[in-house]
Amino acid sequence: MNLSAHLPTTQQHSMFISPSRDPLWYFIGLGVAALCVKAGLGLDTTAAAELIKVLMITAGTLFGFLLTSLSILLAISDRDLMKGLRSSGKVNNLLSQLFLSALVLVVAIATGIAWLLTHEPYIPAIMCGIVAFSLVVFLRIGWKYKNLFSLLD
Repeated sequence: MNLSAHLPTTQQHSMFISPSRDPLWYFIGLGVAALCVKAGLGLDTTAAAELIKVLMITAGTLFGFLLTSLSILLAISDRDLMKGLRSSGKVNNLLSQLFLSALVLVVAIATGIAWLLTHEPYIPAIMCGIVAFSLVVFLRIGWKYKNLFSLLD
């Protein structure tokens, strides 16, 4: 199947799906994570407990959305456009980003559980940075999904 029959040929659409912009998003995510770590240092125990609670709820919710997006990809995998995208490697890129984001969220949840067991003062700041990084990666995945579904219409 020829993928070019289904994809728009404008530079605007091809630029959004291209994996060449992903390192920029990772650097933005790391910068946001560093800012969150710096802001989260020095919290008292009560504020840290509230922060951990909010971050664990956020990480769990995002993890659920990732599982939903993966099931959507599996549900539309038999369409011609998806077969063409799979042969071009774009679906593999999207899946690798889904699994990276899921791994980061699992690490965030494990970090929250570690704080519940140890109450170390630096763990909430680290968890805040991890969740901030996963939010930026999650936004990038959402942008790719938006472009993918605009092609399916």
